[in-house]
Amino acid sequence: MSIRVSSGRARRAILLTALFALVLSLVAACAGAGGPDELDGTAWQLVGWAEEATDPAAHTVTIIFDGDQAGGQAPVNSYGGTFSTGRGGAFATSEIAQTLMAGSEPAMEAEATYFRLLAEAASYEVTAERLALSNAGGDEVLVFEPLAR
Repeated sequence: MSIRVSSGRARRAILLTALFALVLSLVAACAGAGGPDELDGTAWQLVGWAEEATDPAAHTVTIIFDGDQAGGQAPVNSYGGTFSTGRGGAFATSEIAQTLMAGSEPAMEAEATYFRLLAEAASYEVTAERLALSNAGGDEVLVFEPLAR
């Protein structure tokens, strides 16, 4: 069965409705881009950071994303909290909690550095091979590679 449109006014109304639906679907698609779903289910190991005094390779540091939760292993303690992402690659963590184990002084210093840089992270870029967290000035502060599971 076909619908016959006889007036220009009705034809215009149908076109406007179709255009409106297209615009809404594009807006919805863009709003979802770069959200927590992009990181959900991914696991990463730290390979670089903006701290020249300490080599991150001397410690195993991981971050695992699950829904809006992020957590992993710091140089000494396990940690977890929430994270959010937004337009333009915005990134933020909050409510980060950690276990309270003690370690060697170098490991504790590395851990303090990691949590400081993680708190500074304001944006992210992710590919299949790399996750980079940058501060508000656009400088990369933490760089991760996929964690072999």
